[in-house]
Amino acid sequence: TMDMLRGELKARLLKAADDYSAMRTKTDDLVLRAKEFEEQTSTVASKKQRLVPRLLGKIVRKISRRKRTKNEDKTLSQSQGILISDSFKQ
Repeated sequence: TMDMLRGELKARLLKAADDYSAMRTKTDDLVLRAKEFEEQTSTVASKKQRLVPRLLGKIVRKISRRKRTKNEDKTLSQSQGILISDSFKQ
């Protein structure tokens, strides 16, 4: 009877150990998938985060260039003592 109980206990322990190792591999696989997914989403998110400031920077540079060229045109037409048709109209 003692040998039968030991054999039964041993079988249950081996089965429990197999179940534990199977669950552990599933858990490790899920953790690995979660890390891969997080890395993929973080690269996409970081690209999106860089896109907005880059576009805003382009818009600001374009506007400042337009203002700078308009100011240069005004200063060139009014400075240097040269009379042009615009200054006669005023």
